[in-house]
Amino acid sequence: MKKNIIIVVSIVIVIYGLIMFILLNKKSSISKGNNYVIVDSLNLKYEGNAFREITSDEISKANSNFKVYSDSIYLGNYKLKKAKVWNVFDSNNNFVKYDGNLIAYSDKLYINVLSLKSSNLTINDRNYIYSKYKISDYNNLLKSNVYDFSVNKDNYRLIILNNLDITNVNYMKNYNLVLLEKNGKYYEIIFNSGKYVSDLYEVIGIFNYNNHNRFYIGIKNTKSFLTDSPITSDYLYLYNNKINKVFSN
Repeated sequence: MKKNIIIVVSIVIVIYGLIMFILLNKKSSISKGNNYVIVDSLNLKYEGNAFREITSDEISKANSNFKVYSDSIYLGNYKLKKAKVWNVFDSNNNFVKYDGNLIAYSDKLYINVLSLKSSNLTINDRNYIYSKYKISDYNNLLKSNVYDFSVNKDNYRLIILNNLDITNVNYMKNYNLVLLEKNGKYYEIIFNSGKYVSDLYEVIGIFNYNNHNRFYIGIKNTKSFLTDSPITSDYLYLYNNKINKVFSN
């Protein structure tokens, strides 16, 4: 009987040792540099339980493999090289074309890029928008979208409205509005209105880390979009029961 107990204890110790070895190796691989996240033009590194902004040169020198998404659709596991934008290459150094907004992360990181399903404004949305912003004009919507998505079985909706009369930049009803909705509660992310509003906003993608309930929303801003030289900026917002802008360029 005593011998059997010793055998069982030994097996438990061995299994525990193997689990700890695997976990420590995963942690070690992240600490050695396999911890990069690219949100279009935002270059981030995960360390110390948080993201921080870094240069594209640091990512390029690391020569990591990345899981690559374009407009929240998975493209594959690739290498990235920075030119004017991030270029994607396969294992044979062949160029991989993509047309959308890029999210990429080191293949050792526990990132989940969320699936976005196109939806529509509801009556409740319109009622809230009117009560909060006194907006009822939806006649000039450009690149405007509503997306449904889920995080750990909680349902959310991202609303992006760009109402722009491109024939009249002084039009007082021009506006940009980006909202997050959960269970009938709305969180304002961006709101601009009135004269000279001529920006466009669109989603880059939404992701969470390590299956947390909090998540990140990437938003692209394009200024002077009607000119030959549009200017783009990228913003990253964190939702953790409230909205905070955490990175921008």
